[in-house]
Amino acid sequence: MPLNIRKHLRKGLLYSIEDLSLTFYIILYSGVIIAFAEFYLIMPVGNGLITASQGASAPPIDFLTALYFSATTITTLCYGDVDPIGFSRAIAALEGLLGLTFFGIMLAKITSLRLSYHVSRLFAGHAESRLEHFCVQAKKIEADLRILLARTNTAFPETPGTIPAEQTEFLKSFSETVANMHSFSVGFCQYLKAESDGGFLADSPEHVLVKAGDEVSLVIYVLKQIFLALSNQAKGAVLTDTNWKRVTEILNNWQQTSKNISRQSKNSELITRFKSIGDMATSLSENFFSVPKDARRQPDQEFRTDDL
Repeated sequence: MPLNIRKHLRKGLLYSIEDLSLTFYIILYSGVIIAFAEFYLIMPVGNGLITASQGASAPPIDFLTALYFSATTITTLCYGDVDPIGFSRAIAALEGLLGLTFFGIMLAKITSLRLSYHVSRLFAGHAESRLEHFCVQAKKIEADLRILLARTNTAFPETPGTIPAEQTEFLKSFSETVANMHSFSVGFCQYLKAESDGGFLADSPEHVLVKAGDEVSLVIYVLKQIFLALSNQAKGAVLTDTNWKRVTEILNNWQQTSKNISRQSKNSELITRFKSIGDMATSLSENFFSVPKDARRQPDQEFRTDDL
């Protein structure tokens, strides 16, 4: 079996053991005792159970005796007053191994209930702190983008042939903001992917995840408004090769993250928020950034107004 498949199976098994309740294990434990008792009863002659006092000449045992033997075997008590013969020896050995496994799991569940509670609270607090940090970053980027949006008319006036001094400052600020947005998007998307792949997304505070999704939506929305406000000539000046690459990666990251959240999360509100992010990123990408790089300065490349 390939290593990656074994890794996923092992991880899935560990998560399943952790998620199942102690009550479930007790019921399963009892069911196993009854099931093995039935096995001992249906064994053919010479392969079932006998009472030690009467030996092989003993009459067939009843269900209560088989249940008693199964219970003492799975708990590894084995008083010796009932003995397995033939194939029942292998069955009894298997039941003893299962009993040790069940006992270990249930003991771990009992002793880890309080620990799991504190670990869950610690993780939730850490996740909330990380998400709040991402929210603060997104707010700062949104504020920077809104400043740039307000400066588009003065940096790129309609009068041809003039290059105002503010244009140079605008291009510098735009590159810095896009670089910050790229760093933020990579970090946030990687965090969400790690939490999702690890199965911890459901343990994260969903109200903070929704809040973070709203902040990201605003960032992408304002970025789109900037491109809508710029003329084709201005877009050509703004989208250097570096900026083009960064914005494209930003949009691709959020499209993939949106799909991942939709697959992994069960929270409808969270899915709606990130689907909106994915739709905006797709719209922005399809309307401008999906064209070849050399075509980005062509005058016929415009956004559709119905995407607003």
